[in-house]
Amino acid sequence: MMDKVNPRKKKANSQRVTVKSFDSLFSFMDASDEPWNVKDTESRHVYANEAAFDFLDLPIGYDIEGRLDDECPAPWAEFAPEFQKQDRETESKGKSVAIISTQFYTRAQKLLSYFVPKYPVYNESQECIGTIYTASKLDYLCLSQGLNNRVPSTLVLDPPTDLFTKPELKVMFYALQSMNAEEIGRKLDHPQQAIKDNLRRIYKKAKVNSSAMFKEFCCAEGFDRYMPPELIKPEVQFISL
Repeated sequence: MMDKVNPRKKKANSQRVTVKSFDSLFSFMDASDEPWNVKDTESRHVYANEAAFDFLDLPIGYDIEGRLDDECPAPWAEFAPEFQKQDRETESKGKSVAIISTQFYTRAQKLLSYFVPKYPVYNESQECIGTIYTASKLDYLCLSQGLNNRVPSTLVLDPPTDLFTKPELKVMFYALQSMNAEEIGRKLDHPQQAIKDNLRRIYKKAKVNSSAMFKEFCCAEGFDRYMPPELIKPEVQFISL
């Protein structure tokens, strides 16, 4: 049976939830004002509470059970392969994977951003049976990424590869905004020369020798969707380019 603790506390401690069955989660989620959604290991929706229907921008009364993302009548359905990739990553890592999702919501008639942590769910035999996620609305609209005049629908908080160090990832993030070494140095409170040294190491690892090639590399590898978690600060508003 499910541990007799608040599921919110359990996930914070272990980054996973162990249940006898999905049903044992539903009473907690039904009573929550926050969005909660449950998927199986094929990314088929098992459950969504009332708040999740608002978050998912789905019609009232829509039967989501058994549906894949691309079968849902919502703008985000076109990004189903991306969401399913994140589901598999959560299951394979055995711990939470957090993303930032930005999309236009028809009900609110505005662009909204949400912080979305996903957690793997295990049965009593410690077999992964799916994922659960919740969502919290962020105060800003979207990340100021203007590569190819587009803003990614989903931002990830885990780097796509471990090729770069944390300091290098921060520099890459700002370099993708077309900031020069002096501007990046002011953002990170580092000397301009240190930023230039970082950029040289980044270019060498990426095997590129120009800003254009660097941006192409980042788009190809998924770094254009990555945001260092430590750069998310309260009261900060990001504006689209």
